[in-house]
Amino acid sequence: MSKIHALETGPNGTRVVIHVPVPSGTNVPGITWQAAGLASGDLGHTVLTVGTGPGQTTQVELDAIAAGTTAELEAVAQADSGGTTAAARIATLNEVVARAVADWTETLKAKLKFFGYTQA
Repeated sequence: MSKIHALETGPNGTRVVIHVPVPSGTNVPGITWQAAGLASGDLGHTVLTVGTGPGQTTQVELDAIAAGTTAELEAVAQADSGGTTAAARIATLNEVVARAVADWTETLKAKLKFFGYTQA
């Protein structure tokens, strides 16, 4: 399950940082998605500072990100979408996060499909 960190809201919506497990399995050359993502620079970094306050990531999350087992992605939820109640806006936010995670996973697997292949 993803962990959502809601950050600032601006004219385009609310920026969220999402922590999601990196897919298990391997690409075509047999390299794990974690290893390929770390080697390519697609994994292993965060925009958040470490701490336990709002807008921060914990040391445990940071360690998982550095190890390549957790990915960090960002998305923007439209400011006025999803209705006017807090529950409706949170439901919309969850939809945005689910779509962002699915898109990210598909993109990562396509981008790194052959990453690390060598031939003598």
